[in-house]
Amino acid sequence: MKFCMPRYPSDSKAVRALAHTPEVFDAEMKYLDDVGYHVISFHELENYFKNGTALPARPIIISFDDGWGDQFMYAFPILEKYHYPATFFVFTNPIGTKGFMTWDQLRTMQKAGMTIGSHSRSHPYLTRIADPKKLWNEINGSKQALERQLGVTVNEFAYPFGQYNADIVAATVQAGYLSARGDRYYRGEQTADRLYELDALNAPTTLALFARMFPAR
Repeated sequence: MKFCMPRYPSDSKAVRALAHTPEVFDAEMKYLDDVGYHVISFHELENYFKNGTALPARPIIISFDDGWGDQFMYAFPILEKYHYPATFFVFTNPIGTKGFMTWDQLRTMQKAGMTIGSHSRSHPYLTRIADPKKLWNEINGSKQALERQLGVTVNEFAYPFGQYNADIVAATVQAGYLSARGDRYYRGEQTADRLYELDALNAPTTLALFARMFPAR
């Protein structure tokens, strides 16, 4: 499940279709708890497929893309309120610039139990990069930058715009990631042979639609 937030009155129709207000996001997080979903991490999913480690009933993963500062300001406190882990996939070039999270903010979330994943260096369409060196720099270079700054191994990658091909998947594996998330329609079940092609759902921006997508039973 992938989130975008917050929503502003000046947002375009396309952005409004994805962005959440903090109030709606809070209500959605409460709903997950009320109806018995259990929020897990990508690490737990990886261990389930690779080592057979048990998962709780009704597991769900929460993730955010890009590293916008609003995610730290609005989403992070709500996640802490409900004691939910989440993965923030950030692209590294704009970290610390206007509108984006700083390294200190990323470290704060990491210390609180959030996972920081890689989303490339500059958020390009990876499928349009013909030069293998440039592709490697986007995929592996962002991993190295995050690991230097955060002092942890970065194991998860999210393909910019959700787009990938066999060469991109191969580079992601070679870089040492343990899983990678796309942005295609969820096909009903994640499987061990698709750990580098994980599906995601863009979370609905109203509680009613959210409850319809994630029913109580």
